[in-house]
Amino acid sequence: MTPGPDVLYQCTKCNNYIYNESIMSGNTCGDSLFSDGKRIAPMLPDFPNLTKCKKCGEFLWLNKMKAIGYFGMYGNQNLSDLIGDADKPPDKAEFPSLDDYFEAVKNKAFTEKNDEIFIRVRIWWAFNDRARGGGELFRGDEDEVRYLDNLATLLNLVDDENLDGKITLAEIYRNLGDFDKCVEIIESIDDPKMDWLKNAFFVECERKNRRVFRLY
Repeated sequence: MTPGPDVLYQCTKCNNYIYNESIMSGNTCGDSLFSDGKRIAPMLPDFPNLTKCKKCGEFLWLNKMKAIGYFGMYGNQNLSDLIGDADKPPDKAEFPSLDDYFEAVKNKAFTEKNDEIFIRVRIWWAFNDRARGGGELFRGDEDEVRYLDNLATLLNLVDDENLDGKITLAEIYRNLGDFDKCVEIIESIDDPKMDWLKNAFFVECERKNRRVFRLY
């Protein structure tokens, strides 16, 4: 993995400076893929597309914003030249917390369907991260209600006309306990290269397992 420059942005609401890390190159060696579509790759780290300004709380889609400049070891500009006499260093962009994601949904911090899907998938993954770490999926009845409501909404947003959409929908139905529907969708995938994945889902449905599982 080769790190890239730090990318500087400015909050569109309060002008607070925020920077995001980047990479110039990476690979998927030693990665793990899970049934909900989340991939964890040590040599290909993920950086926030959506972040929350630490000064004013505005949600910012960094991947849609114009960068002010590039600094750091691999950048071609000095930070001091970019921020001038700012009273503090720029904040590092961080991934939203689970509650932040729910706030983003509530405040409709998106203008496109794909952006709402992005947020709701991250809510799903954030819950499943607990199970990935060996913990309990829910921390109370309200937690479970929020989880189920989010998945119910995702069912109406995800497109089933492509492979990724089919797998996502099948996994949501399995998480909801509708194993027959999961199997029905997985069986509709007509690609011999995906037989390994189909068999993995069939096994977990046979076991009546609703929790996320590792594919490899």
